[in-house]
Amino acid sequence: MSDTYFSKIAVNNDEAVVFSASHSRVRAKVEAASGATISVVDVSPEESRIEVRGTSEQVNAGSKYLKFCLTTSRPGGVKLPEREEREHDDLLVMRVPTESVPFVAGKQGMFLKHTEEHSGTIMFFLAAEPSNRSAGDRLAIFGQPRGRLAAQLKIMTALETKHPGQYTKNRTSAPVLSEEDGLAVDSIPIREQDYSYAL
Repeated sequence: MSDTYFSKIAVNNDEAVVFSASHSRVRAKVEAASGATISVVDVSPEESRIEVRGTSEQVNAGSKYLKFCLTTSRPGGVKLPEREEREHDDLLVMRVPTESVPFVAGKQGMFLKHTEEHSGTIMFFLAAEPSNRSAGDRLAIFGQPRGRLAAQLKIMTALETKHPGQYTKNRTSAPVLSEEDGLAVDSIPIREQDYSYAL
């Protein structure tokens, strides 16, 4: 049986309310992506603390995701230089054309929220780096490998719908079956009229 660890993170009381609500969407997605248990403890008039409990790996992931979720609601958003992306082995970054960001996010961010729930991931757009803005906005996807892949395919589907050919233009008309062991992707061509049925 794995040892149980915990970490406590100080938050203001408004932030604590977001995590303490009985149907907190934010708490649920952090727990799903990390496997940790999240609860609000040490409530006081000045500040509260959020406890992250689980295995060492779960606590580390849960604490990181929790801090990201808090930062996305603050001015400036999450800053993660491209050179630091490789430091996170639980991260997948997608480039989204800047003009397509509102479409991918959805009204009030609902498309991303639904994708997070479906895939068990944490997703948000990273603060832009002016030096490389022409390449598109960076969408961060944190979580387990299968969840990250599921979220990536969902976003690819949305972008392909808005920009036909973005991912399929140079695809072969024959099935492409992966020979990799473990988690992998097979590509099966379908007719455009079958998209709604398949998806």
